[in-house]
Amino acid sequence: MKGCWVFGKSGVGKTVALIRSMELMEVKSVFIDMATLVNQPTERMFRYVYEEICDFFETQPNGQYQQLHEIARAIAEVIGQYVDQDEFYIVIEEIPLSEEHGQQFAEFVQQLCSLIISKHIKNCRVTIKFMLSSIASPLHAIHDIQQKVKRYLGFVEMKEWNNDECLELWEVITDEIDFQLEGLSASEFVEVMAFSPRRIKDCLRSHSLLNNRQVSRASIAQL
Repeated sequence: MKGCWVFGKSGVGKTVALIRSMELMEVKSVFIDMATLVNQPTERMFRYVYEEICDFFETQPNGQYQQLHEIARAIAEVIGQYVDQDEFYIVIEEIPLSEEHGQQFAEFVQQLCSLIISKHIKNCRVTIKFMLSSIASPLHAIHDIQQKVKRYLGFVEMKEWNNDECLELWEVITDEIDFQLEGLSASEFVEVMAFSPRRIKDCLRSHSLLNNRQVSRASIAQL
């Protein structure tokens, strides 16, 4: 019914959750990776979103649009021109800001809320929805006068994985690919991986690429 902003520590599966949601819904969407925009000003970040949307539709962005209200109108116009479905999702991942960025993070969140509730976006003939991911929680940065953004966005914190969840992930993978633990129990393995699903998958992927199905403390240390 509305878009979503997922947040939580790195490696807990935020990006995977967004990608799978889009695949399950089978909706038209553009994925925008902001990882390259570290230390960029907020205005440049939103300009980048507009440019990526134009690139998705293989059209040239207008170089004159720099202000947020201009970018909001331009985004709505491009999507309205090229999308013939009822809905279109803008997926923004790897937002390169955290609570440590203080004022810039708050500014980014507030500008994004302004974009989402913009009359230009709302008046577009296509319903534009946003799916976002970040490490930091945006909830404390939303301005009091922007609380209605919650009509258009749900906010979901993705918690760190516990021991049982990591063991289940280990079992899912090893059911498909024959990995053997050497000198380690499954619980000890996930503890060595700091209960991180990303580290578990990366470790087993590396072993697989090396054609090594024996996972031990020594083999892990060599990666």
